[in-house]
Amino acid sequence: MQPKPPGLRSPLALAFAAAMLAVVISGAVEFWGMERLDRVVNSVHRGDTALANAAEDMREDVLELRRYEKDVFMNIGTPELDHQYRDKWDRAFVGFRYDLERARRTDPTQQDPQLQQVTDLIAAYRVAFTRIYDGMLNGTIQTTQQANEQMSPFKVSVRDAEQLLADISDQARGRQTLLAPALVAHKFGLAASVLACLAIAALFVACLRRLPSAGFA
Repeated sequence: MQPKPPGLRSPLALAFAAAMLAVVISGAVEFWGMERLDRVVNSVHRGDTALANAAEDMREDVLELRRYEKDVFMNIGTPELDHQYRDKWDRAFVGFRYDLERARRTDPTQQDPQLQQVTDLIAAYRVAFTRIYDGMLNGTIQTTQQANEQMSPFKVSVRDAEQLLADISDQARGRQTLLAPALVAHKFGLAASVLACLAIAALFVACLRRLPSAGFA
């Protein structure tokens, strides 16, 4: 009787071929999933980086607002200087609004409550500053001390906004340090699984070759 083709010599060889096919399919599916996970993690990573940068820029904007506010109050009675510093304050506020939109675009849902708190606090501060500046123009506020006294209740709001922005930045930086190691560990796990499957396959083939041919006729 003519011998069967080597690849079909026994049910054992067929079982091995089926097992290897299953391993290949499983590995391909896991690799596809890893690629998708990698893209998601990188996207989140970029979003957290952008959010942290925007929050830090917003803190700088708030510091500029406070700096120019003090310059405005210190130059009461000098309309030209007051006007110059008020223009700088307005530009800093435009910068704050721009950076706020940058922060919101990074994750419209997750950070919205905190960013809305910051927005409300700075909006209250802006209303107070505008009212005091108008009082300086119409003569109801004539000294730096008067201006500072009226602004005093809103200084807490500004400090709270700065703290919130620091928290947002710290949280975003913290998420970056957690995501990358998890992805690397998952990749090492996948590589180890593939190597283990290859080693088992090589051992199985070696054992199969040592079996007597007559046993598979």
